[in-house]
Amino acid sequence: MTNTHSLSVAITLAIIVALTFMVGVQVTSAQEAFQAPRSEKPLGPDGQPVPFRSLQKVEQDVRKEFRATRENVKKENEDVRNTIKEKRDAFQNRVIETRNELTTEGKDMRDQAKEELEMRKNEVKDALDAADTPEERQVILEAARAKRDIMREQALKKRDGFRERAANLREEIREQRGELRAEIKSEAGNRIKGQLEGILGRLGGALDSFTRILDRIHNTLAQLDADGVDTTTATTAAVEAERAISEAASAVANARNIFTDALESDAPREYLDSIKKAVRSAAELVKEAHSALKDATRAIQDITNSTDGSEETE
Repeated sequence: MTNTHSLSVAITLAIIVALTFMVGVQVTSAQEAFQAPRSEKPLGPDGQPVPFRSLQKVEQDVRKEFRATRENVKKENEDVRNTIKEKRDAFQNRVIETRNELTTEGKDMRDQAKEELEMRKNEVKDALDAADTPEERQVILEAARAKRDIMREQALKKRDGFRERAANLREEIREQRGELRAEIKSEAGNRIKGQLEGILGRLGGALDSFTRILDRIHNTLAQLDADGVDTTTATTAAVEAERAISEAASAVANARNIFTDALESDAPREYLDSIKKAVRSAAELVKEAHSALKDATRAIQDITNSTDGSEETE
């Protein structure tokens, strides 16, 4: 189960990184959609037509936000990788230290037992050499056997205690390894979630900016209608832009919901295709919304240019 989840996380991370690049390219190329068409009207200090100066400010703010988000995600990924490496290194050092401790303790026990046995042999030999009668030697041998049995029992108890401690340490290491894997998996999952939230957040931020621009377009259309100007074409374009923005917003929400379901599922790998498809669909619809908004802006500019031309003719 752990291997399946680890594989799922790795595959999901690869997909999200690829989607991050894809959406980054799309959103960056889409910045041109915020650029209002040039006109014959007087230009402001920033070199842009005065009626669209506020729209240019929105463009600049969104571009700065995208750059800041990319830098934050990059730094966050690097921090997570460093943290995971530090934890793995610390755990590996702990494993090595434990193994060395057990090896050293086992060797010390064997050396001590060997030394005690050698000393006991010498004691028995000296006692036998000093004995004057067979009876004395028999007593010495029986005492040596009894002492040997006691020493053997003590050695077995020490060995059993050592084995128990070694087993406990190994079990502790296994538990720590499992906890570390779960923690790394959680951190990796949080990083993936953060990256996807960044992608969807950038798309959502772009849609918010589109909506603000669309509101200004509707206000401009209302003013033109009040002046008796025919805005049929521009109004149709604005309605289409509103529809495209609405569809893109629904797609972004759908992608977010699918990923949330994946995180809460015991089998997140089953959601990979759905996540990939949902994010790509959302990115594509944002791009289409962009194009529709640009068409609406150009339609208004055409009306403005036409009106200016009529005034100059008069």
